[in-house]
Amino acid sequence: MSRAHIRLLGFPDPRLQQRFVDPDGSVAVVDFDWPEFGVSGEFDGFVKYSTDEYLKDSLPADVLWREKERERRLKRYHDRDVARWVWSDLGSGAIGLRDELIAAGLPCSRS
Repeated sequence: MSRAHIRLLGFPDPRLQQRFVDPDGSVAVVDFDWPEFGVSGEFDGFVKYSTDEYLKDSLPADVLWREKERERRLKRYHDRDVARWVWSDLGSGAIGLRDELIAAGLPCSRS
């Protein structure tokens, strides 16, 4: 759904599931990436922080901390700003997604 809205809203097509390797060998994979703009995008749902399948015996706070650290490494080592959106950003014409991507610096061919 995110990919369809990204295209319908007039944003450039992203690379999908882009891998970034840190100097220490740690790997981060982002859902969407626009290398020419230094922007990565992540779609997150509440399920990531609330179900055992995703928590894997961790506390939600631990998952959130790992995400913050991962985003910090993406900025530090790969010069990436990370745009994040959730299900509610995809409703009502995906205005929330549009605003998030514009705030991250992506050009939009439609206003």
